[in-house]
Amino acid sequence: MGTPSFLLQKGSSVLFNEDGEFLFYVPENYFTDTKLPLAQIEGQYVKMAGICDWALVSTNGKVSDAHRFYLPTIFTCKPDRFEKVKNLSLNGLRAIDYRILHFKKGDEVISSIYLPQNVDNAEVVLKSLLINTGKVPPSVPYNKIQDYIVDSIRINGNDYGIGKPLFGIPISEAYRNEHDITQPFRYSKMKDQYSYKQIGIGLVAKYTSPFIAFVSENFDESIMASLLLSEDPKTDEIETPLEKILMN
Repeated sequence: MGTPSFLLQKGSSVLFNEDGEFLFYVPENYFTDTKLPLAQIEGQYVKMAGICDWALVSTNGKVSDAHRFYLPTIFTCKPDRFEKVKNLSLNGLRAIDYRILHFKKGDEVISSIYLPQNVDNAEVVLKSLLINTGKVPPSVPYNKIQDYIVDSIRINGNDYGIGKPLFGIPISEAYRNEHDITQPFRYSKMKDQYSYKQIGIGLVAKYTSPFIAFVSENFDESIMASLLLSEDPKTDEIETPLEKILMN
C-alpha cells in the first residue's frame, strides 16, 4: 500500500506534509505502566508501540474521524507537542484516557522506517495483548487480534512456528463479554467486534472455577473470586466438593 498523500518520505523518515495537524491518540496507560510501558518519552522523541489511532486536523480546526494505526512493533516519532485528554471516546467506542501527540507540517511521524529487529519488541506486543490487563485500544476489533501477534514477530525477523488458529485459544479466554466478564467473548453474540473486555490471561482462573483457580498462578485471589462466583445466583456455576473443603 502506498504512502498517504498527507505523508512524505524524506530519507529514512516519514514526515507530515500538510497544513493543519496529524494526531496520534495513544492510550495514557501506555506511558504510565512502570513494568512494561508501551510508550516512553525520550527527550524530543516518543518511542511507542504502533497500536493506536490517528486523525487529521484541518486548518480551520476540524478533526477527522479516528483511524486505526497498524504497526505492531516499537517505533520512534517526534511530535510537536502533547495533550492529555481524559475519558475520550473515538468514533463512539469505549472511552478511555489518551495522550494525544500533535504533529505539524515537517514533523517526523515515523523517525526511521528502518525498524530494529528485536524480539523484545514482539514480546512487548504479545504481553500487551494477552498477559497484561486493559492495554488494548478500543479500536482493535476482536477478529484482528491474532494478526497483531503474528505480524509483530514477523516484523522483528522471527517466527512463532505455529499458525494463527492456535493463538485463538488464549485470545478466546483473555477477551471477555464486557457485559458479563465471567463469560468469554466468544460465547456472546459477537455482533459488535469491539464489545469485549480484555483481561490478563493469568486472571482467567478468577472467572472459571475453583478447580482451575487451585492450580493458577494467582492462587489466593483466584480461589476467593471463584468461590464467590459459585455462590452467585446469577451465574451457572455449580457448587462442587472443593468449595466445601476450602471453606471449612
